[in-house]
Amino acid sequence: MFKLQNNQIFTKDSQKLKILFINRKDYLENLGGDTIQMLAIINNLKDEIESSIQTDPNIIEKIIDKFDIVHIFNIQRLSETAFFVKLAKKHNKKIVISPIYADFSELEKRGRSIYYKLIKKILPKNIFNLAKDIKRVTKGLSYKVFLKENIYNFDRLFKETLNACDFILPNSIAEKNYLKNFVEDESKIRVIKNGVDENLLFNSMSASEFKQKYKINFEKFVLCVARIDERKNILNLLKATADDWNIKIVLIGKVYPTHKEYYKKCLEYIKPDKVIHINATLDQREISGAYKAAHTHALVSWLETPGLASLEAGLFGANLVIGMCDSTLEYFKNYAYFCNSYDLQSIYKAIKQSLIDERNHFKADEFIRKNYSWQKITQEYFEIYSNLVKVIK
Repeated sequence: MFKLQNNQIFTKDSQKLKILFINRKDYLENLGGDTIQMLAIINNLKDEIESSIQTDPNIIEKIIDKFDIVHIFNIQRLSETAFFVKLAKKHNKKIVISPIYADFSELEKRGRSIYYKLIKKILPKNIFNLAKDIKRVTKGLSYKVFLKENIYNFDRLFKETLNACDFILPNSIAEKNYLKNFVEDESKIRVIKNGVDENLLFNSMSASEFKQKYKINFEKFVLCVARIDERKNILNLLKATADDWNIKIVLIGKVYPTHKEYYKKCLEYIKPDKVIHINATLDQREISGAYKAAHTHALVSWLETPGLASLEAGLFGANLVIGMCDSTLEYFKNYAYFCNSYDLQSIYKAIKQSLIDERNHFKADEFIRKNYSWQKITQEYFEIYSNLVKVIK
């Protein structure tokens, strides 16, 4: 497995398919599902494709003609995605997009701060997103050139961006059902599930080594591997379990730079001998040690497709507490403890029961290995790429 660095080109066999992967500027610094998915595709198809990961629009403009296909991740930052889709179309490139998108209405209604909801209500969508983009640019998370895309009507730009792509690859049927409302040719949409790397089982830190390194003295604890932001619903997780001192929690994840005010609210519930927060992006070996050590992994997010940390934790035999939404129900079926993300009592009951039950109570590890192996899933991406290249040549 090769190590990938931002904006670095890997030169391999020129006879292979040449895929240009485009992601957000901070895909390594602020690790997310889009990062893991992209790296899984590259690492598992390293014998079939020649690849480069790029984020800088100036570099992309210079090298794009060397590639057969452009694969773009994450339409949640619409201005960025729209810019890159237009650029790829200008160079007559075939475009694959992994939107990683969902209906945010529940989050917007229940999970956002009053200030956020007020501003969003007042401002048109494109102006609201311009404000978010400016904030990212000032924090070094994005590029100034994308800001001009916000002059367009948001809904029209969203629709035009999707329809300009040759293949749209959502991670769930629920995501497809949402996106097809914006796509003229539904045959462009193909669901490819997210996955997990079974090799993690053989390249992990031991549970005792992890606990010793991070000074975790909890005999039994709930783990949550997620960045700290509103969508991950960390605050409700902490609130729901605050009064039960028998429930110990370990959080692993950096505070997202634009959610520092949210983190201040979380800090009120991060008490010594009750909650430990490792404010860092750990390598996969260490995170795997955490999965081994935890009795339960809780990801009570407002929405996930499906939450890669849940798949990984389940692979290691942790009980899974998951926020209930269409895509998580689709993935985990009867192999998890589901809760309502807005209901503190529902979150508490699910976590409490998961701690009472034996570890790996639902045998989720077997289910995940059988159904969500990256080694198998990534071949579906190669099939898409191959079919597009046939069209080109």
